[in-house]
Amino acid sequence: MSNRRGKVSVIIPVHNRHELFNRCLASVINQKWDRFTYEIIVIDDGSSPAISQHQIPKSASSNIRIIRNSRALGPSVTRNIGLKAAGGEYIAFLDSDDTWHPDFISATVTGLDSTRPEIITTLGKPNFLPGINFPKRILFLLLSLVRICSLWLFWVFNGSRLPVQLLYLLRISSSVFTRKAVSGVYFSQKYRAAEDWKYFWDCISNNSASVRIIPQLLAVYTYEPRSETLRRRHYWGDYYKLLEEFPQELRRTPGMRVFRKYTDISVAMNKSYPYLNYYPKD
Repeated sequence: MSNRRGKVSVIIPVHNRHELFNRCLASVINQKWDRFTYEIIVIDDGSSPAISQHQIPKSASSNIRIIRNSRALGPSVTRNIGLKAAGGEYIAFLDSDDTWHPDFISATVTGLDSTRPEIITTLGKPNFLPGINFPKRILFLLLSLVRICSLWLFWVFNGSRLPVQLLYLLRISSSVFTRKAVSGVYFSQKYRAAEDWKYFWDCISNNSASVRIIPQLLAVYTYEPRSETLRRRHYWGDYYKLLEEFPQELRRTPGMRVFRKYTDISVAMNKSYPYLNYYPKD
């Protein structure tokens, strides 16, 4: 009997970032694919120069498709194009500046098969490129540590289940979805920031998706001077917009109150309030 499992679709949106993309793609190709069939869908969001087939190793070329947008359409539209093209039973999104440990797919798909959630997430760690100042490095290291400790605690004391009120601990590049979780759900174009948390919420609320945790460091998130995370002075408004989309009973939970307080403090520290693209109603 064959032990090969359902097909895995990996969706990589990329805009320029050629060197980082090459590293990202290599981390996907180097997964332990022996028990899986897979496809890698690269959506070139109007890169200049364009992502080329010559950047694809010949050994993996039969499993990789490149879809090119004639102009930059943004991360939400680009991910949705990849989602519509994906044929896998399992769906994974990997940002072009992030990477996976070689065991990422094996661990996550095995976890989805054994514990039967609709979404599974791993721990991850930051990687800083030159140009990120020391205070920002300390800040993101501390946030990463809080995330790791929180996920680990819920793995230990909550049967590996993540409560909905803490969905902001999730990262798109360290999560894998079942086909059921993403059915009929697409990334919202109304968000420039927090669109990944909005996507998680839509999967949870529309498809009753549950989230489980794997307590292993299997993803690396890259911070570079061009990262949206570091340039979101006016996009903090999207955090407020997302909070207001949640049901009132969810907004009142301790976890969501912490998220609101974190957003308020971040806006104050960055002196962003006059520049927000959305203002809270309360």
